[in-house]
Amino acid sequence: MGACLSFYHQLESVTCCRCGVEFAMPVHLLQKLREDSARMFFCPNGHDQHFTVTTADQLRKELAAKEQELARERERARFARQVADSASRSAAIHRGRYRALQERVANGVCPCCHRHFANLQRHVATKHPKWKKAEVSG
Repeated sequence: MGACLSFYHQLESVTCCRCGVEFAMPVHLLQKLREDSARMFFCPNGHDQHFTVTTADQLRKELAAKEQELARERERARFARQVADSASRSAAIHRGRYRALQERVANGVCPCCHRHFANLQRHVATKHPKWKKAEVSG
């Protein structure tokens, strides 16, 4: 005499998207089909179908897009800080050079030929006529 086996499966109903027939599938199989939207299955009438992208997949995709956008914005902010720091350092260097040039001119040292003159204004006007006052005052 053969052995009698009994199985208990929890089923979930599904409706065919083409013919509308309702059929049941084991819950664990249906969950796998929902997770893998590329997997095909068939209704009892033979219509092929698959689940579209799940809500969780859609939310994961949106989250990944937002994380990428956030990373891009952080990179832009980091770059902007670097540019601002570089400009600040450059401005400080130029201010220092300007002050040094002002001191040298105030002490009578020619900014063009680096020689000392008692009357620097007359020397620059006669010996360096192309030199512009804006180079010192600017």
